[in-house]
Amino acid sequence: MPAPHTSHFLLLYASQTGQAESISELIYDNAVASGLSVERHCLSSTDDKFKIEDESSVVFVVSTTGDGDVPDTAGRFLRKLKKKSKQEEYLRHLSYTVLGLGDTNYNAFCNGGKTINRKLEELGAHLFYECGWADDAVGLELVVEPWIEGLWKPLKAELESCTTSKKMEQSTEINSPPSETPPTENEAQKLTETDKMTLPTDSLKEQILRNPLLNNLMQDIPLGVKIVEKTPHSNYIMDLADRPVDVSNVELVVQTDLTEEKHQAKESASLTCCAPHLKDSDLSIPLLSPPYLVLTLLPDEKLDLYNSAVQNGASFPSMASSVQTATVLKCSCLTHPGAVKTTLDLELFFEDAETVAYQPGDSISVICPNNEREVNHLIQRLDLENAGDAFFSLSVSPNTTKKKASCPNYLPPKCTIRYALTHCLDIREPPKKALLRMLVDYASDEQEKQRLQELCSKEGMSEYTTYIREPGLSLLDILLNFPSVMPPFERILELLPRLQPRPYSVASSQETDKNKLHVVFNVVQIPAGRGRRYHRQGICTGWLEQLTLSLQSDSKTDQKDLPASLGSLSLAEKPIISFFTRTNQRFHLPSDSKTPLIMIGPGTGVAPFIGFLQHRHHISKTQPLSEAWLFYGCRHQKKDFLYQDEIEKFLEQGCLSKFFVCFSRDEQPEESPRYIQDNLQRNSKELVDMLDKDAIVYVCGDAKNMAKDVCAAFTSILASEKGVSLEEANKILMKLRLDKRYLEDIWT
Repeated sequence: MPAPHTSHFLLLYASQTGQAESISELIYDNAVASGLSVERHCLSSTDDKFKIEDESSVVFVVSTTGDGDVPDTAGRFLRKLKKKSKQEEYLRHLSYTVLGLGDTNYNAFCNGGKTINRKLEELGAHLFYECGWADDAVGLELVVEPWIEGLWKPLKAELESCTTSKKMEQSTEINSPPSETPPTENEAQKLTETDKMTLPTDSLKEQILRNPLLNNLMQDIPLGVKIVEKTPHSNYIMDLADRPVDVSNVELVVQTDLTEEKHQAKESASLTCCAPHLKDSDLSIPLLSPPYLVLTLLPDEKLDLYNSAVQNGASFPSMASSVQTATVLKCSCLTHPGAVKTTLDLELFFEDAETVAYQPGDSISVICPNNEREVNHLIQRLDLENAGDAFFSLSVSPNTTKKKASCPNYLPPKCTIRYALTHCLDIREPPKKALLRMLVDYASDEQEKQRLQELCSKEGMSEYTTYIREPGLSLLDILLNFPSVMPPFERILELLPRLQPRPYSVASSQETDKNKLHVVFNVVQIPAGRGRRYHRQGICTGWLEQLTLSLQSDSKTDQKDLPASLGSLSLAEKPIISFFTRTNQRFHLPSDSKTPLIMIGPGTGVAPFIGFLQHRHHISKTQPLSEAWLFYGCRHQKKDFLYQDEIEKFLEQGCLSKFFVCFSRDEQPEESPRYIQDNLQRNSKELVDMLDKDAIVYVCGDAKNMAKDVCAAFTSILASEKGVSLEEANKILMKLRLDKRYLEDIWT
């Protein structure tokens, strides 16, 4: 085996949607600024650009996907490790640490990073710095920032010990000093701005900017009195939800946004006003990401970007097929006009049944654009109206200090600002601190500059969480709230993330029709307030609703009864969407049709079970069926009971054995079940009997509340019916998960 490298460290990342890659880039930039020698690679390039057996010091950044899996990009690397025996101590020379990214709303928190950590330990590698487990449910930055800050001292010591051949003697000394230990999983949610943080290293201090503190005059300005209506961009405060707006009420709309209820005004003012508790603080703000892109306008260029490959043909995460197109044949509204949410069912038609092969329980990713009016207002706010439709090309600046800088592969070589903002960049995701740090340098107002510094600083961690991350502010929100900020478009291109497709569960079986599939979704509405300066819809659900307006009908309307304007559209006139099938899908029916099924899916969580039951109806012609129970719930029986007719038909056909439904907001007797877990408890003995007969539990829907409540209900049921403690019941449930008999398809 070659001698391990000792003069540098290796930085490896495994990313599914880009989060781990982005964080690894931040670590890389900080390492270079600290004078360290570093190589950065995706784990997918194992044996091509690096060999783990040749390395001595490695930092891993690993996200989690699916049912606690490593990202697709880490598959080959992990398979290679699994081929090695524990006894070999194959990696006994390796010192490493892992920063894992996860979400506590899902059962297998940070399991991608933990899986790699376990395998490295088994092969003899040892930690030089305690692993960090970051939780996206409360904010990755709560763990990521202090973990990165604490990394440098032990990493430098580890590299020094390697070069002097004293690794074994010094590793004990540098492995776990109290001040260097990053937050544990339980501590992550308890971090506040008053927690003691390790100071940056001397080399990083030189990069930190300090501005004069705000003078005392700010204290005399009443809450909410910021003269927004006098800024040049106040006319952009309006409804951007693609709905008719009464021009006579525009002034009233603006005034309403500026005179929200008292508690909302306080929250909005706190976004833009400096925090009193940070008044006397020396702020530690992130490194300024070095500029690296050069934009060259091509005024004479004329291209048809809209018939070119989506996002320049760059691969998307979780792709199991190439990008396909489908025609929307029908759009049925499954809810009453008075329902809290609007739920739509789309019937999609595609030509190639082999390329789009799917199973019931699978999902597809729909490729969607940003809202057109939102893009227009962002272009106006950036003062780019005259250049919005002009073509440009990108190149890497020869003067950049950014290492391995490259142009984004998801942008066409010749592109327009409007196309990039509409189809390639995520303009809705809350801006990361690196973007806020960049905006600091383009703020001409000192108060706004100071506040942006606070929001991106280490000391302002809770401010960032409260006023940007939790309300989900967009880049446009930030620019409207900080009107003096005017960044160049190149910097926006460098720091905005890629626009990602949105996944939707398939609500059909291909055995019913080879060339069709159904998806169902709620149209997400996000009101103005808490710093959000305009009403908006979900990026994809709002787009799909607008795209299918000409097709929308009540779900109970017969096709023959449709108005001519809806029923007479030819196939060529109907809207088209782009999508692809997804990898890592295990939410499938068992191969044995006699295996009992327990299906749990309130609201749109019922979608995959419609596909399950269609498939069972198909195979019932040739195979015996098992018992199958469906637990469903919604707010109101007459307003949002999805697929009621279809479910009743499945009961008549025998595809579904028992159906349990509850309505949480209807007036009903006190003893009536209101939530799914109530019906689970009422049938506890029968459920345990089914589990003892090897039944599989399927749970689909909301991860934050429903999935946790259902899990707690099963734990309670197992404890009660089997006469064991809750701890033992949890072990039984964990065994069911490991055996793939408790499966979840959940989302946040």
